[in-house]
Amino acid sequence: MRAGQYRGTSVAIYHHGRNIYASPPATGIARTLSELFTELNADHCHPLYRAALFFNVFESWQPFAEANGCITRFWLTLLMRSWHPLFQWLNIEQSWLASIDELAEARQVERNERSEAFILWLTGVLRTSLNELAQKLAICSEQKVPDTQKSSDKFSDVCSVKGSEKWPTARKVLFLVNKERGISAQRIAELLGLSSRAVEKQFARLKQQGKLERVGSPRGGYWRVMVSPSQQLSLPEC
Repeated sequence: MRAGQYRGTSVAIYHHGRNIYASPPATGIARTLSELFTELNADHCHPLYRAALFFNVFESWQPFAEANGCITRFWLTLLMRSWHPLFQWLNIEQSWLASIDELAEARQVERNERSEAFILWLTGVLRTSLNELAQKLAICSEQKVPDTQKSSDKFSDVCSVKGSEKWPTARKVLFLVNKERGISAQRIAELLGLSSRAVEKQFARLKQQGKLERVGSPRGGYWRVMVSPSQQLSLPEC
């Protein structure tokens, strides 16, 4: 394993069995990397520019005998993390490998346009990685909703109104329906310490009295409260 050792000869990069790129001579590697890290340490250097500059130099020079791709991806993650800790969770390698054909095309453009092609390819990889991370975070947030609901097992946990524990059952049902559209009879039963059947009877009675209205289908719809909070105060115990 020669990772970390400068290459001693030129490097040819093949894609689908075809030679698409030849690196500059090995004699200029040390000087080029020295200039690169001098620029990276400059105070005016934005993290995104640092990442793009590093990628451009490493892809152009392929300075090490082995593992240039791994080293480049590691440094990209490190440089982007200095901008925001979120970037350390980006799966750059997966997006990189998925866009390997586009990278091969960038390597084959004219030399004076190659830096721009590399930078455009890199920003595309970062964008894809960010989108994938955002989707995973959204899924995690959605999965936490049921856990949050289950953490409240009593009516007093979801209603902070003083004296609400003495409300008649019908008013408690209306409060819960009004608070969370789509709440199930089973969930209300858990909060009120009743059976699902008892809550369904409350629904039927309140609907008959015109205080609840069913919107949509029995399976996919929801209950809508038809009385104001002031009218709910006069509900009898039931």
